[in-house]
Amino acid sequence: MNQKIVIILICCLLVLSAGANIYFIQSNAREKMTLQSEIQTMKKANEVLADKINKAKTYANSLDLLFEPARKEGGIPTRRGELNEVKWMNDISNAVKATNDSGLENALNDLFKGNQQAMNTLMYYSAGVIADTLQK
Repeated sequence: MNQKIVIILICCLLVLSAGANIYFIQSNAREKMTLQSEIQTMKKANEVLADKINKAKTYANSLDLLFEPARKEGGIPTRRGELNEVKWMNDISNAVKATNDSGLENALNDLFKGNQQAMNTLMYYSAGVIADTLQK
């Protein structure tokens, strides 16, 4: 009789242990799926932030180039070495084209035509786009 009770207890413990293992395996699988979903969401958010930062950097580069002539006039070393007007115009044109922004390109064309107000437009426009991009 004692052997039957021991065997029944061992069988009960075996069934309980198998049930507990199945429960924990399923629980871990659900948790893993939840975590993978959260990771995917974070990866997408990271890509969006990286795009925003790259866009802001592109505009910041064009804005930085606008200040090169002022640095040279003020006796402050320029960031891009020896600066001449042709090189500066080429660099600023490339930086503005990299933004792929027609409003910025139009303001740059106005600046090249001699419109001094275009410099302010370029600065405020670039700074505004940077601020808007990073605030969203």
